[in-house]
Amino acid sequence: MSAALIALEGTVLADAVAQEPQTTSLLREGVRDGRLAAVVLGAPYAPRDHDPVAVATALTVHLPGIGVIAAADRDGDHPYNAARRLLSLDHLSGGRAGALFSGGGAADEASHTAERIEVVRKLWNSWPVETLLVDHATRRYARTDGIRAIAHAGDRYEVRGALNTPTSRQGEPVSLWWVDTPDELEASFGLVDLVVTDSEHVMTAWSIAASAERPRLVSTVPGAAGISLVRVRTRDGLARALDSASPAVPARTLRKRLGLPERRYDLSHAPLAFGAAHA
Repeated sequence: MSAALIALEGTVLADAVAQEPQTTSLLREGVRDGRLAAVVLGAPYAPRDHDPVAVATALTVHLPGIGVIAAADRDGDHPYNAARRLLSLDHLSGGRAGALFSGGGAADEASHTAERIEVVRKLWNSWPVETLLVDHATRRYARTDGIRAIAHAGDRYEVRGALNTPTSRQGEPVSLWWVDTPDELEASFGLVDLVVTDSEHVMTAWSIAASAERPRLVSTVPGAAGISLVRVRTRDGLARALDSASPAVPARTLRKRLGLPERRYDLSHAPLAFGAAHA
């Protein structure tokens, strides 16, 4: 298979957190030769003893160049805080981060998760990096006419914004949604870059969907269509997953590693964060 997405769980996750030498060496070699596109932290249906964003941050510091995809906790993190933490992780990683969202599977849960993702993506785009000036002579450090208040008022969230972190070098962090039902799959169209599933029913629905806004597929089922995600719990499992992946020239950003275009959420009609008028 091509460069791997590998979900770290169980003892191998604990070893990675503790910087166990053999595990660290495997991950470093996977980054160096391009076999490892990214590690996934906090995948659904696995025990979670560590904060995924905190673990991703630590791995980024100790393994420069590693791609990291961290779960965005729906129940424990407000969208504003999730957006801030995940975008900060993206900057720290050099544009090699992604966010994994998940819900409960029911139709109302699908709409809840979709709104959460919408708010996070709006916030990621509310302070364009192009507005940064850092002009010491005039003491101007940003053009405020480009910073947007997202002014989101939805069924579950009301968020004004803007975020206090500039946009990513890859446009925005890669967004993934772990979908369990056709309702979640339908809600993901045009919203996220990738959908992740282990459901054959969802994979069938994805394969026959005709929408141009259909996200790319990530599957945990060996041999299935789309990008492969391998869940590993031991160091031996990590070694096998890396052995089965193909070497590649490591791309600078996670988007490029996964063949995804740069992406922005259009906020051109949103109000200015420092004034009521539109630009």
